[in-house]
Amino acid sequence: MVKSLPERYPLFDKLGKSFCGDAGFGKTEVAIRSAFRAVMDGKQVAVLVPTTVLAEQHYLTFSQRMADYPVTVEMLSRFRSPAQQKAAIERLQSGEVDIVISCLNKNVILFGADEFAAFGPRKIFMNVSIAPSHEIAALQDWLGLPGMLKTFGRDKGFDIPTRTDYVSALKPLLDAVGTNPNVTVVLFTLDESAYARELAPLAGVYPALRLGPPWWFHDSPEGMRRFRELTTETAGFYNTVGFNDDTRALLSIPARHDVWRREVARFLGTFVAEHRLSASSAAEIARQLAYDAAKLAYRLD
Repeated sequence: MVKSLPERYPLFDKLGKSFCGDAGFGKTEVAIRSAFRAVMDGKQVAVLVPTTVLAEQHYLTFSQRMADYPVTVEMLSRFRSPAQQKAAIERLQSGEVDIVISCLNKNVILFGADEFAAFGPRKIFMNVSIAPSHEIAALQDWLGLPGMLKTFGRDKGFDIPTRTDYVSALKPLLDAVGTNPNVTVVLFTLDESAYARELAPLAGVYPALRLGPPWWFHDSPEGMRRFRELTTETAGFYNTVGFNDDTRALLSIPARHDVWRREVARFLGTFVAEHRLSASSAAEIARQLAYDAAKLAYRLD
């Protein structure tokens, strides 16, 4: 795939390329090697990511991998001061920067039309964050940057998830296996609005369906809190699968699981304080959500 990229450059401005794969399958490695070959061919590369944390991770990874070569890597995110961002954009426009890792969080829109124009005909954009194949169909135009779809086409990083009709979409699958005791369907989503309206009721009635944990944009204290508040009333605790992580940053995995455990403890502690659960029941459920549920759902015993 990487060896064939130079021959594909003429198509980049007209055709979107989508490379899908699960965590650990090498998407970032392909992006690094592709970016390197592009720079060696005299092009500038923008790697577009949805979060500041991911921007930082990719900046460190790209910088380390390019350290022995005449390649300049820069980052644009809210981790940089306005003065640093301005200086980086000026260096980008002057051609001093070969690869820029840019956060396209809707609250941190760092590329305007002028900055995109700085790349001119030499531009190559790649998005190394929109990866899971089952989410690609749910991603639509990036709403914060008007004209990007028209200018660059689909799958260039200017995407956000839209509302999905899970009841209709899942009906054929659940009709076939929803009550099968030997099948487990774990459902992940970026559409939080569907939790209480569709997903929790479905998980509450179909034995085969389990709700996957909040992930991607939502594996944060606030996202985890919203997940429990929106799903518990109708799906309960035992129709969810606890927490699992798909990050490529090994050191962040224990931290994310610790955040999950703390949020579960906070949620259950509120139930105990309100006399909705006994302390012993809360302790049992806490272990279930922190450890047992994931092992059961993914059949790790």
